[in-house]
Amino acid sequence: MMAPPAGAPDLNLPRGEATVLDNDEWTYALFGLTVTSNVRLDTLPGGRHGQVGALRFVLREAAHVRPSSDWQELYTLPYVEDESRPFLTVARRDAQLLLRVHGSADFVVDTGGETITCTPLPTCPIGSVEQLLVDQIIARVMQLHGRPCLHASAVALMDAAIAFIGPTGSGKSTMTAAFCHQGAMLICDDCLSLQVSAEEVLAFPGYPSVRLWPDS
Repeated sequence: MMAPPAGAPDLNLPRGEATVLDNDEWTYALFGLTVTSNVRLDTLPGGRHGQVGALRFVLREAAHVRPSSDWQELYTLPYVEDESRPFLTVARRDAQLLLRVHGSADFVVDTGGETITCTPLPTCPIGSVEQLLVDQIIARVMQLHGRPCLHASAVALMDAAIAFIGPTGSGKSTMTAAFCHQGAMLICDDCLSLQVSAEEVLAFPGYPSVRLWPDS
């Protein structure tokens, strides 16, 4: 394994001693997947809509990291508003991927994209874990299912999908809300999951929410 460059984020990781929080199971639908979870996820709609696959989310007890040196860093993404601060580091070990959201939580994913196991820091509330899961982590895991995700909002109108693509703050959500106000059906806000074939491109729904600034 290559030595990390100077100043690289520390990839210490809990070694699995933390226990699963709950043995109950909740079932949700997102991006055409059936998502099962051992904790309730208030953001996601309930139901089994697994047209294209299944995903399991497991939340473990909050824990501080413990030393581990066998993860190989692949890349690190900074915060959009402050590129000097690392936001997300992705690393690999054997058949697992680590997605570390710095200062919040570690998400370990099998390379088949079937299970996501999260160990949050003690200072990270469950609401933040859920938002990271549905907005950041699952979108990246979809790539392991061969399903590209775009930074876009979309609506359904007359049996077709209309997507709005642009950088943060460019008005994607505002345009989406305006179309929905005129009768279009919401597909997603901010993350558009696609299935591409030689015959067609299908868009799958995200969770039913549009986030707008008060003056939008």
